[in-house]
Amino acid sequence: TWTQQARVLAADRAAGDAFGASLAIRGDELVVGAPQDDNVAGVDQGSVYVVGRAGGVWSQVSRLSASDAAAGDAFGSSVAITESSIVVGSPSDDVDASVNQGSVHVFARSGASWTHQARLVAGDGAAGDSLGSSVAAVGDMIVAGAPSDDIGASVDAGSSVVFSRTGSSWTRQFRLAPPVVLSSSQVGCAVSIAGSTVAVGGRGFALSGQTDQGAAWTFEVPSDCIPGVLNLASGTFSQTLAAAIASAQSGQRLQVAPASFPQASLVDTLGRSLSIESTGGVRTVSGSIVTLGGASSLLADLGEGIEIGGQLFAATGSTAHLAADRLHVGGRGGITSRVNSSLNVDVDHAELNGTVRAETGSSLAVGATMTEIGGSVRVDASASLAFAGDAVSAGSIAAAADSTVAAAGLLDLQGTTSITNGLLAASTILNRDRLELSGSVSLQGGTINLRDLDAFGSSAIFGDFTNGVGAVTTIRSGTLFLFGSLSNSGSIIGTICSNCLGGPPSLEVSGDLQLGSQASLLLPFAGSQVSVGGDFDAAIDSNERFDLSLAMLRLEGLGAEQTLEAMSADIGASEGGLDRLQPGNFPIGTLKIGPTPSIVRVVDVRDNDAAGQESCEAIYVDTLEINAGSRLINDGCAKIYYRTLVLEGTVDVPDNLVPYSSACIADFNQDGGVDGGDIDAFFAAWEAAEPNTDLNQDGGIDGGDIVVFFDRWEAGC
Repeated sequence: TWTQQARVLAADRAAGDAFGASLAIRGDELVVGAPQDDNVAGVDQGSVYVVGRAGGVWSQVSRLSASDAAAGDAFGSSVAITESSIVVGSPSDDVDASVNQGSVHVFARSGASWTHQARLVAGDGAAGDSLGSSVAAVGDMIVAGAPSDDIGASVDAGSSVVFSRTGSSWTRQFRLAPPVVLSSSQVGCAVSIAGSTVAVGGRGFALSGQTDQGAAWTFEVPSDCIPGVLNLASGTFSQTLAAAIASAQSGQRLQVAPASFPQASLVDTLGRSLSIESTGGVRTVSGSIVTLGGASSLLADLGEGIEIGGQLFAATGSTAHLAADRLHVGGRGGITSRVNSSLNVDVDHAELNGTVRAETGSSLAVGATMTEIGGSVRVDASASLAFAGDAVSAGSIAAAADSTVAAAGLLDLQGTTSITNGLLAASTILNRDRLELSGSVSLQGGTINLRDLDAFGSSAIFGDFTNGVGAVTTIRSGTLFLFGSLSNSGSIIGTICSNCLGGPPSLEVSGDLQLGSQASLLLPFAGSQVSVGGDFDAAIDSNERFDLSLAMLRLEGLGAEQTLEAMSADIGASEGGLDRLQPGNFPIGTLKIGPTPSIVRVVDVRDNDAAGQESCEAIYVDTLEINAGSRLINDGCAKIYYRTLVLEGTVDVPDNLVPYSSACIADFNQDGGVDGGDIDAFFAAWEAAEPNTDLNQDGGIDGGDIVVFFDRWEAGC
């Protein structure tokens, strides 16, 4: 039994409006067309009314009209409503100079109101087609009838046009028409959609001479235009992806129309292993959540891509798989491998502009030849993030304890990267911004080029390391181990970190250590150490950018000959050479060769003291230690001045090892005696303000130094 519930009228009704000429209903929303409504734009402009039901009472909610309304448009001749859209036909709308070509208007839901989104016309339409005489809509697809469309010589044969939406943009896809249709058939006077089928009516169709007998045709529309899911195992067809998953069994394959993904706000395989296979591309919208459990897969068709606008998760303990030609994660989207899960992404190219996260104990592998990261990356404890090819990150990367971030090719870090007790590996690591290493960290690569590096605790770099111009590597505490060669044109600085693990900041290089002329090497702490397994090649030309005055420089080449650059201006056997504040002075706390037997050759090929290469430079150390089995080749002009000598190995030219003469300051000319020659030598140097005349070590050359000199001279030493 049916009982009348209400009689609905327009609040502003008037004679001739034709209110009710078209209807569409969805839930508690009723859409009513009034195509002959006279409005400010003129007679028969047309209107559409939205009426809502609450408690059995229907009330007018809004009145819609076309933004470009004109007299005679017949706006509202047909209407349709979906969850997100109201579609209105305006068959008498003039398109430019084409009279009555017709159009379709789309209004998008915005809370409780509706906003005009688009005016759709057929790009190949013509005057008199009357597009919009009928409309039907589902999801992101619209079918609009044009019953007066001329097809070839068949006048008013009629057709229907399919439009689809991507985001908020609508595109004409194709035209539907029977293979053979006669004049006056008016195909498209009525349209409807069910599943993947579009039905089109032609009321004027004549068969066997029966005028206006009429007919209806069905068309299977390509799946990328309509939603729907086919379970390939059971043969069950579902309108939505959520419904298809709810009825699916583990191990089954779901064939999904691309239009189903934007409508799926929440997808969860609920621990079952399902293969979700799109017949085209995959596009999820912002705010959506896709969770792949069990051993589930999300697959795009050949040559198509996966676009993640929301969030995609590999469920805890699952093994998930994505496969497509390309993967794009939008700025508001993200992909996450949950705790102890595995997420494998099999694509040619990946663009990750949202968030990327590998939770504790999980692995996330991107099999692209090129991965571009524009968002943030987080790798939790004991997790791994791996790239099969090159990876370029303009965003930030944070990796926690025992984690791994690796690329088989280039790893180009253009944002801030933080690694804690983990591994960063690639064939080439290029850091352009800031790299922070905390705890025990390893960097592995054939070539490593860093912009800014902060090392907290002991860390290791496997590969050749370039600290470029302007780059700053800061060793907060502990040792930075480098298993390769180091080329430094920037700054390497040691600092004491009160809350950091490890001892004083130290640097250990297994290969060559090359210091450019504008480089800095500053480790100004007792207990700090610079260990070099190859050549120590220093071109630094300012004492302000070199400080190992309290540290140890250890050369241990494991049998291969190493070179050691003499850097300091030779001012003789004066402890003034240990004063690093004086220009031309590059003193070293302890110079050690060994303990593994090593061969070191002293060279002078750089003009460190800016006095020209015609003057021979020297090495000033507090302690010189040559361990058993080691050899010092010092047959050049460079001398090594020392305070303490521990000699267990061999020295080619012992005379080039000179102790400081500070024990006998009065023997200023170092001829072995204290006489007038020392007075002359002292005053000549004092008048020239040479650093070695600052005998009282107060930082100035003045009368106090004269007093000290004569006190020693009178005492005989």
